Amino acid sequence: MSDSAFPSPEAVRAFYDRTYQAQGLADPASLYRWIVQLLHPTPGRTILDVACSEGHLLSYAHQAQLIPSGIDMLSEAIKRAKARCPEATLSVGDGEALPFPDGTFDFVTSLGSLEHYRHMGAGLQEMARVLKPDGVACIMVPNVFWLGDVLEVLWYGECSSGFQIIERHGTRRGWQHLLEARHFVVQRTLRYNKPCPLFARSSWKVKSVRKFLWRNLFNVLCPFNLSLEFVYVCRKRSPHP
Repeated sequence: MSDSAFPSPEAVRAFYDRTYQAQGLADPASLYRWIVQLLHPTPGRTILDVACSEGHLLSYAHQAQLIPSGIDMLSEAIKRAKARCPEATLSVGDGEALPFPDGTFDFVTSLGSLEHYRHMGAGLQEMARVLKPDGVACIMVPNVFWLGDVLEVLWYGECSSGFQIIERHGTRRGWQHLLEARHFVVQRTLRYNKPCPLFARSSWKVKSVRKFLWRNLFNVLCPFNLSLEFVYVCRKRSPHP
């Protein structure tokens, strides 16, 4: 796809500037703690969070005694990240052209950002480049066939659309093929789900029932391939066959 098919970098930056001023961008704290735990962090190792947003993951990485670094395209995001995790080394920059030498980091994370890049392949190549040969990358991306969307269509005849300026989705295997075509070897694939919008839009008055259904049933009953997001734990592919 040509560059002209995408919004310009200036338009993308302006969109996220407005978004940060209006509401910020963050997932539940439990997600960031879980991702750090998935890495089996060893104190003293280095981690880069690409599109680090407000620095939530960096804060938990520091608590796990990792040496945190983050990069985001927005100065406002970096300002907030610095306030949340002053111990982190932070940069304003482009995920498609990371300002770090080859093989710098033990861990690289990218949570819910790759699908919004203008050029996903360039972003993946950069993540692989700055990862050490024995490093681990953790990349979270959205499913095109999420059960929550299916239920919304069945119940309401429509589903919520994404709000970000560039949105992409893919299947579990589709994302894996993309990652493995860009210098990674997928070692584990996990799922991540948020509350089903059918429950969120319900007129039920007893909130505890909604919480019970979500926490105890939906996550268990949701088929793996219909999960909201997929989390890929990857190794860097060896340059030698």
